Amino acid sequence: MNTKQTAILSGAKHYQGKPCKKGHIGKRFTANSDCIDCATNRQNTENRKKYLIEYRATSTKLRSYQAVYHKAYEQLTNVKEIRAQYRKTHAAQWTAKTRKYQAAKLQRTPLWIDAESFWMIEEAYVLAALRTKMFGFQWEVDHMIPLQGKLASGLHVPHNLQVIPKVENRGKSNKFVIS
Repeated sequence: MNTKQTAILSGAKHYQGKPCKKGHIGKRFTANSDCIDCATNRQNTENRKKYLIEYRATSTKLRSYQAVYHKAYEQLTNVKEIRAQYRKTHAAQWTAKTRKYQAAKLQRTPLWIDAESFWMIEEAYVLAALRTKMFGFQWEVDHMIPLQGKLASGLHVPHNLQVIPKVENRGKSNKFVIS
């Protein structure tokens, strides 16, 4: 008989224990000693199903509310004025942040890049501007592997660029997202 202690030492997720209160003789979880059959039955109860349906409905409502709120915020007429005022009052911090990004971009542009690659990079920015004009919301050029990432730092080369909506790009920040 496989005991909980030997299962823990061997790294197993399940072990064969004593029968549970309901009489199930099946395996138990090593982490909390719960009977797997009882846990499965709990998941399938009507109350659990009702809860999940309510939760999914609520979370969908919440996501749609956030999307509507964000869109309304972006359409405010004074948002650009507020941002411009922020840049004026925090000019030093804003300039430092911009210069840091520009330096990283220059540092991450390899010397071996040729004129065709520079043209492709420019075309990515042209495409972003064109999509912004066509669709009516902001598009930006994103570095798939960020220039200043925590785990990985990418290069400023055409095959590391993608044109995505501004909302997605700002949500991604400098994270390396594998899709």
